[in-house]
Amino acid sequence: MEYLSKSSKIESWASKFWKENKIANSKIDNSKPKEVILDFFPYPSGIGLHVGHTLGYIASDIYARFKKLQGNNVLYAMGFDSFGLPAEQFSIETGKHPEIITKQNIANMKSQLSLLGLMHDDEKSFSTTDPDYYKWTQWIFTKLYNSYFNEETKKAEPIHKLKEKLIKEGKEESEIKKILNNERLAYLDEVEVNWCPKLGTVLAQEEVIAGKSERGGFPVYKKPLKQWVLRITKYADRLLENLPKLNWPNGVKEMQKNWIGLSNGYEISFKAHQEGPSLSVYTTKPETLSGASFCAISIKHKKIKEFIKTKEAQAYYETEIEKAKKEQTNIIKNEPKGIFTGSFVENPLNGNKTPVFIADYVLDYGCAAVMGVPAHDSRDNKFAKKHELNFNAIIKPDAEFLKDTSINEFKENPKNFEAFDNFDSNSTLFNGRSVQEEIEFLMQNQWIKSSKNYRLRDWIFSRQRYWGEPFPIVFDENNEIYSIDESQLPIELPHLDNYKNEINDDDDAISKPLDKAKDWVNVKFIKLSNGNIYIVNTQENTFSYENKEYKVHKGKRETNTMPNWAGSCWYYLRYMDSKNDEAFISRKAEKYWGSPKAEGIGCVDLYLGGAEHAVLHLLYARFWHMVLFDLEYVSAPEPFERLFNQGMVLGMIYADENGKYYEPKLVKKEKDKFFVELDGNKIEVFESIGKLGKRYKNGVGPEEICSEYSADTLRLYMMYLGPLEENKPWKYDAIKGMSRLLEKLSSISISSQESSNQTLYDFDLLQEKVKSDIENLKLNTSIAALNIFIKNNEQLNKDLYKELLIIFSPFAPHLCEYLYNQNISNEQSIFNETWPKKRNIKKPASKLNVPLTINGKKRTVLELDENITSSEAEKLAKDFCNKEAILVKKVIIIKDKEGLLKIINIAY
Repeated sequence: MEYLSKSSKIESWASKFWKENKIANSKIDNSKPKEVILDFFPYPSGIGLHVGHTLGYIASDIYARFKKLQGNNVLYAMGFDSFGLPAEQFSIETGKHPEIITKQNIANMKSQLSLLGLMHDDEKSFSTTDPDYYKWTQWIFTKLYNSYFNEETKKAEPIHKLKEKLIKEGKEESEIKKILNNERLAYLDEVEVNWCPKLGTVLAQEEVIAGKSERGGFPVYKKPLKQWVLRITKYADRLLENLPKLNWPNGVKEMQKNWIGLSNGYEISFKAHQEGPSLSVYTTKPETLSGASFCAISIKHKKIKEFIKTKEAQAYYETEIEKAKKEQTNIIKNEPKGIFTGSFVENPLNGNKTPVFIADYVLDYGCAAVMGVPAHDSRDNKFAKKHELNFNAIIKPDAEFLKDTSINEFKENPKNFEAFDNFDSNSTLFNGRSVQEEIEFLMQNQWIKSSKNYRLRDWIFSRQRYWGEPFPIVFDENNEIYSIDESQLPIELPHLDNYKNEINDDDDAISKPLDKAKDWVNVKFIKLSNGNIYIVNTQENTFSYENKEYKVHKGKRETNTMPNWAGSCWYYLRYMDSKNDEAFISRKAEKYWGSPKAEGIGCVDLYLGGAEHAVLHLLYARFWHMVLFDLEYVSAPEPFERLFNQGMVLGMIYADENGKYYEPKLVKKEKDKFFVELDGNKIEVFESIGKLGKRYKNGVGPEEICSEYSADTLRLYMMYLGPLEENKPWKYDAIKGMSRLLEKLSSISISSQESSNQTLYDFDLLQEKVKSDIENLKLNTSIAALNIFIKNNEQLNKDLYKELLIIFSPFAPHLCEYLYNQNISNEQSIFNETWPKKRNIKKPASKLNVPLTINGKKRTVLELDENITSSEAEKLAKDFCNKEAILVKKVIIIKDKEGLLKIINIAY
């Protein structure tokens, strides 16, 4: 059969056949083990897919089909992460409403994905912009709002439990309200945020790179705003502790570990001096306390105004605070600068009077203060030199420190310097003691206490944009906060024709898009006994609800929206029960699909996507999942058991000397140069490698390849490019080899003869290799092995032919389904078959051509099995000699280094 000429009809037939027979549908079946296989939630871009995007989707589909053939009940689905900045920005630029753009993009992406033959369960598909989906995103937010982190049990618990405890303790109502608001996992606070005027919204710290927005590369500045914040820092320890238990790439684990940034150290309280305040500092080296010659605080330290005692310090403070408002975030300062505040504190160990400085190298979290030990810290060293402060050397510096600052430098400074011979030159208490002994002494005297510090900050969750999930929150006339009762969810996003942010030139006054929806913003409500509110439509002062009369209040909805990360924090759970109107997931579905396997702690068995989401999406999803786990809505401690990051597909880029790009298929190579012929002109172009995309005219669409070579050819080629986890180049002409492989498969003839032991043995090796390779996602080597077997076996009996189709089917599902239907069975799908079992055929012996010599002269060549024993070989040699009437006195067997027969010599 000429495969390519029929491929379009074959793939169309196979797609229809799978749909009619519901091959991809996944339902709870307790007789089978579950397998949840998912890709990272894709964003439906207007640009659509290029072949590079298909890499992960094809790999996960191969894995899903393989698991199905192994007898697993596979949940494999895809939805769309469709809220967020890109659609809204594009809408503002084009004048098309984001709802229209989003629907168009999703339709286009679905069309492209359908060409690849992915075994997605379409009945479980959804978008984050679907109201019946974001209803449950809002519901989860209300759970965060109405929960707190119990420091005793180390888990989230309903806020009413804390309220009951406070009532029993006799707390006043006003104090209870204050405590509850300070403990909620979702809370409103005025915080310094990353403000991007160009995007007109706040960005999370993770969305800012080198002072610019991750999306768009626009400048980002610090700005105080009232925002919704999620208390992710309460889960910092668990987020770290679970990492070693997950089957994730080490690089991703390390990135999360570094982002959380745990630092185990100590807090030291410097005593107040005269009229000034006391000061707590954080350090990882408390043993250097007696060497502290100054303390330094951040410009945003809470007590800074109490420390400032001089006009110079006040002027410096005002200037730096004003600069900080306009300063881009994430800028690293190389040369520390600062000023003396005019205040002192006292060292708790020796009572030394210690000056307090404002210093710009002090970070704005934790204590926002450090003790300066210039003899043992390079930053303190630079600062002390600049301000001519004492160098109190107490511990001999290590080799690394001496690279930056030599001992001679200390010796030249006469201030309080003594030789390094003594352990502690400034306090005889510690001479001769170890560092640990000194720390224990300081702890016993309560001069220091253990403290943890994290780089991780609470998650700023508000966005000043339109295209996002509305918060289920209302403020009353006294600005008190209430969550809307879950019976009224979803709070649907109102339609707005004008959704552009109105931002004043000074960047201080912000009118959010939803502020314009006056009829939506202004509401009337009643307060329910469960602490939530219920929106009502009435002109009366009272409202009857569930046989009870309630007072009607006026309020305003929250007009910030949630970030696009909200919908992608939990979508993997919705796939398990996507049509449920009563719960975000039923107990039954969660128990079956969401329970971890015996050896794991995550509910998704394989999660495949790019490494670019190592911190953002994965960290946020883990946090939300942990809260749901604490509140007993899910049974797995973690969302994703196994994570695999596929590499990028790079393309060849061709540009002329003026920087104009040309499509790779127009380029011809002549010797070592590249040329493009246009309108009779021969233009030299220069080759480089980089990302696929429209800009470089190398972004090949999957529909283009499918049309020319078939979807199965594309699937094979994408996997054959190289190891899945590595970056690899796309080479347009190399795809033809995969087309030839499919042609060979389709031309295998079926024989009535039994397969030889050698063929069965070879197939055993093949199916075991393919099985192992798919399990480990080493898909390129599987295809190479399949190619060799098919090349060497143009004819197979029916049983082995069927098994070959089965193990090839995850890679080329359309063709294998068709060949199975035509040659094996038209009553069922090949994907209802079972993965072949190993036959355990003994390796057939190979033949050896062994020279037989008579007194050293070659007489003949014997064809012998390679595993023949010496005694068997001797007997065969004697039999030959008897037939030839040769007298045998002695038989000499000579073997090579591998122990194989090399020569048989007969002496007579």
